[in-house]
Amino acid sequence: NALVLDLGCGPGILFDRVKEKVTKYVGVDNAPHFIRRSKEKAAGDSHASFVEQNINDFQPSPRSYDSVVLTNVLYQEGVDAVAVLKRAIAALRPGGKLIVSGPTSPTSFADIEKLIERDLIADGHLPKHEALFREICKSNESLLVQNGNYWSAEGMRELLLQLGAKEI
Repeated sequence: NALVLDLGCGPGILFDRVKEKVTKYVGVDNAPHFIRRSKEKAAGDSHASFVEQNINDFQPSPRSYDSVVLTNVLYQEGVDAVAVLKRAIAALRPGGKLIVSGPTSPTSFADIEKLIERDLIADGHLPKHEALFREICKSNESLLVQNGNYWSAEGMRELLLQLGAKEI
């Protein structure tokens, strides 16, 4: 029965994973092709909505979500990570969860790409998901930039505490 806000939702990968488990899902991304693809996936699902907007400008309602997710988005050039994180924390209901993940350096994805591919092959998932995997690999080549915002896990923890996160 969770209400989920996905900032930087991309092509709706998280939505695919949680759609059966949420009461409401809101995905936000500034890429029109990702929003279009996400809306196609969610066609007919009244629990999902997608907003084409830069996450720097998106103003979520305070204390409205059980989970706010930022996956592979904070490091991108032009993202005001501190402002986005402040609004994400403020959007959480009491006891809500902020989920943040992303690369720790411009080479993070390249460092694990072969391991991911190996696991997809071993699990028998690559044939079904190969096009999406290749799209993600190609996107990461252009998105992982030298001037992005990168944090270690420890650095992100400290930043979140400074911004008012209660538990990490």
